[in-house]
Amino acid sequence: MTVTKSEGRVARRKRETLGRIIHAAAELFDAQGFDATTTQQISERVDIAAGTLFRYAATKPELLLLVYNERLREALAAAERAMDAEAETTEALLAYAVCILRAAADQPRNTALFQRELIFADADEPYRAEGLALVEEMEHRLCDRLMADLDDQIRAGDAELSATASACLQPVALQAARSIFADLHVLLIQPHRASDALNNDFADLRLQVAMIVDGLRVRAAEICSSTPVSTIDVKTNDPKKTRKEPS
Repeated sequence: MTVTKSEGRVARRKRETLGRIIHAAAELFDAQGFDATTTQQISERVDIAAGTLFRYAATKPELLLLVYNERLREALAAAERAMDAEAETTEALLAYAVCILRAAADQPRNTALFQRELIFADADEPYRAEGLALVEEMEHRLCDRLMADLDDQIRAGDAELSATASACLQPVALQAARSIFADLHVLLIQPHRASDALNNDFADLRLQVAMIVDGLRVRAAEICSSTPVSTIDVKTNDPKKTRKEPS
């Protein structure tokens, strides 16, 4: 029992120290930017030795990932609420993306660096993996909303065809969701473009999202047509070519 309590105290102390590190790094990154901030400044603000800091984050980019993973979690929670408040699919998806863009607007340079770390950091970097998991969560949430939009089309056919159509459309909708994130990523990684998007009320982003949604609806109509289930290739989501027998 004593050992268990001791282990609990150690784990709690580590969590508290990590929280203080994240808070201090966030304050310094916000105040003077990522480039001007040093790990020495962060360790001094937390009042820990540099060696202790490196046990939690070995490099300054890891600290950036730590800070902005937390901010991305907060932005995703707000984006979820914004999306749920919109009935129309394109506006709902746009509201989700805009919420993330607005969250990044205060620190566009740091956000762009965070996005680059997600792409280029070492593959075995745990905080990068954590950030990529958040991106995947975002893509799947967008996919869920797109699939909900297609629900009426999917249910319009007979039960067997509807089940097959749903299975075929799921990966297509996920790819569409990834396309929306790709558009969002381009804005986040280029702060001047994000600023332009804010200034023109996201007109271009709205158009891009609408094109993705409309294209997916067309694809759904093709898959959910009266084509017999046996002629749908579930690997490629394409109707199989059948040769018409002469009458």
